[in-house]
Amino acid sequence: MMNDDDLSDVLGGVNLDDVDTSERGGFTPLPAGEYMVQIVEGGVVRKDNGDAMMKLVLEVMDGEFTGRKLFENLNIRHSNPTAQKIALETLTELWRDAMGGSGNPPNVEIMTFKPVRAKVAVEKRKDTGDMQNRIKRFFPLNGAPPEQKAAAAPARQATTSAPAGGTRPKPSFLRDRKTA
Repeated sequence: MMNDDDLSDVLGGVNLDDVDTSERGGFTPLPAGEYMVQIVEGGVVRKDNGDAMMKLVLEVMDGEFTGRKLFENLNIRHSNPTAQKIALETLTELWRDAMGGSGNPPNVEIMTFKPVRAKVAVEKRKDTGDMQNRIKRFFPLNGAPPEQKAAAAPARQATTSAPAGGTRPKPSFLRDRKTA
């Protein structure tokens, strides 16, 4: 039986010092724009401190960038309330607004292979200075892009009133959460 730690058997005599990497392509982000995407892989990573991150791999489904991957990490439970708020808003936009779901998704698998549109930007990473893609918005496959929704918002606001307390109720995934 071969030892899993013994790479020399697997490499079969290849010497990595002789491998030319000069023509290996570097990562280039997708151009900013709107893309039809679907989640192809995902899961929740829990940390010892109680934080939890939903990691999603999305794949572009149309155009010249078909098959390219985008990555979304959502801090769905986080010690930083702002990070958690942004993640929960993004998850709600993806699940409820773009996919038409209701309540809480029971798991990531129910969200996979459901086409949606994503507005993608190109931004500089703070840690390395490299350019990277960032998903800014999710919206339904056949729905209006975020700019058109924003233009329609004043008409909706006129017919929608806030509850008596002046604030909207929390989404169910926030209401049921125990506070520390």
